[in-house]
Amino acid sequence: MNMLDPSVSSKYKYVQNCLYYLLESVEIGCLNLIQNVQFREGEETTASSLEALSTINSLLSSYTFKNKIINAYFIQHLSNLFETSQCLDDSSECKSHLFSILESIASNTYIIILLINPICENLLPIFNTFIRKENTKYLDHKLMSLKVLNDVIFALMNDNNYVSVEKINIFLKELMTSEYKELLTDVDPIPSLALKMASNVLVFNSKMYVECNMRQLNISGLFAKLVSEKAYNKISNPLLSLLTKILILDTDNEE
Repeated sequence: MNMLDPSVSSKYKYVQNCLYYLLESVEIGCLNLIQNVQFREGEETTASSLEALSTINSLLSSYTFKNKIINAYFIQHLSNLFETSQCLDDSSECKSHLFSILESIASNTYIIILLINPICENLLPIFNTFIRKENTKYLDHKLMSLKVLNDVIFALMNDNNYVSVEKINIFLKELMTSEYKELLTDVDPIPSLALKMASNVLVFNSKMYVECNMRQLNISGLFAKLVSEKAYNKISNPLLSLLTKILILDTDNEE
């Protein structure tokens, strides 16, 4: 008997089978959609590509669909699209859709833990590209990259059984020793997000304080400067959180 035959003896089983095949169809359909999206330098993005990304974004608003749609193959194709999207203007609607999809992934701790290897392999280079980008006309992408990176770090911090995260450690060490200081002097609200990221990094791996020579950032000096200038509105919670962690680590290292 056909599993989708409404005459099946158990109506509950019939509905269950319908839902199962719906999810399977959505998973396959979204993978086909993202595979067919194309960006070409010098050419306008086709309406079909824009509609495909918009459809995927809409489906990802459902928790049930999100868990079914996002897998290692989806992440790999998303990474490829980010790479080819470099030919698009930063203000393009397609790039906005891509970052919305990226945010959907980062907002789901279960997905981050389950797919940490393909995320480290395929998405970390995306963060690297946009965090280092100097063009301040479109800050949304740099902000989103920092926010998503913070979400990934936070998810890993709160899981006691996550797999090896050597790649994200390497990425963070490189970022903290090369580009991080520039983030602290970037336009608002980049510095606040950068401080939050550093605070999360130290919770995630306190050894980075020494390995990345984070003392050179002189966070305590920054705090003292703001106090002396009575710039209390710039003394944010991320700054206080990072300062507290650094003071504790300094004390531990002296003992």
